[in-house]
Amino acid sequence: MFFLLFIITVCIAAYTYMKSQDIKPGDFDLKGLLQGKGLFNTAHVQQTSKPKEIEYDRKEQPVFAVCSGTVIMCGKNYVRGLDSDGKQKWSENILVSNPVVKSAGSFMVIADIRGRSFFTFKDNTLKWNKELESSLVNIEVSESGYISAVRESEEGKAVLTVYDQYGNDIFTSFIGEYEVLSAKVSPDGDTLVLNSIDTRDDSSNTVIEFRDMRGRVINTRELDGNTLFPLMYFTDDETVLSISESSSVCTGKSNKNGIKDLNTSGRRIYSAGVQPGRYAVIAFEDESKSAFTFGGATELKIFDLDGRQPVSVSIDGDVRGMEVSRECIAVHTGRDVYFIDAGGKLLGKYSAKTDIRNIFFVDKHNALVVTRSNIAVVPIKNI
Repeated sequence: MFFLLFIITVCIAAYTYMKSQDIKPGDFDLKGLLQGKGLFNTAHVQQTSKPKEIEYDRKEQPVFAVCSGTVIMCGKNYVRGLDSDGKQKWSENILVSNPVVKSAGSFMVIADIRGRSFFTFKDNTLKWNKELESSLVNIEVSESGYISAVRESEEGKAVLTVYDQYGNDIFTSFIGEYEVLSAKVSPDGDTLVLNSIDTRDDSSNTVIEFRDMRGRVINTRELDGNTLFPLMYFTDDETVLSISESSSVCTGKSNKNGIKDLNTSGRRIYSAGVQPGRYAVIAFEDESKSAFTFGGATELKIFDLDGRQPVSVSIDGDVRGMEVSRECIAVHTGRDVYFIDAGGKLLGKYSAKTDIRNIFFVDKHNALVVTRSNIAVVPIKNI
């Protein structure tokens, strides 16, 4: 009798889960379950509508991004704005040996990393550019148009300069005791955060430093454990999420916020992303391979920033990249992209012919998928 009740309970739970995820009976994979591969087969996940795939010259090694709903294609001597069909909307001639493109809101910066020049755009129009005194190490752009540029000095120290959206130099700081990995301005434009490594001894601890927009230090947080946290994201205007190979830590500007470990149990982290003020997403190695999973190789945990319990989704394969928007999360596993909403519901899947390099959201309903041979603007259903 107890066994029968157990089976009924499991069946009800399975039905409820399938209903919540819009999984049809045909998606049930008994063979996969018996082989330990999971209850649901991702091969049956609804494919998105087949998009138009646009090939590009691989020899040029262009870099892609999205800004203000426009697909950006950048080579060593040009930058072009394309529509969803790959037709050119605008172009500019620039010279960058090692192009990096970053965008936030309506602002975009194109920089020559290890070179000395960068170019700033607003609403896909070139506004101003700079030629620096030494080589760029890192550059970021905020939603309010601030540019934070880290470059090397002749003395080997890091030089940090913050510019406003018009190209005015707000402040410059020489940083000798730390090796600066990145410097970012908060979404509201009131706080600068430096992600650095303390190189003064053998500890090599990560240091998170909060500054005001005049360059004055507000607070400094040292993350213990001799661990490098190369990735940093704003979760709100005063808090950042730092990611290492196996740890995730939230650090606040004020003393009352302190340091909070998101507890990923020391498992390997594949990727992460944040939608400030809404949620944070971390993809890490799934060791449980639970029966109620899509495949069991990666656990995608969605942390609600309002304090509600996190949602877990299992993905078939190792997640190699992620992009998040207000409405949707996109993760790719090499050849497949899965679209998931903030509640953990699987919205659709796109399979590419060659290895995927990057994903970007074009707008609420479309995502740009960049592969090693082409680009495609993929429609996202159910949003």
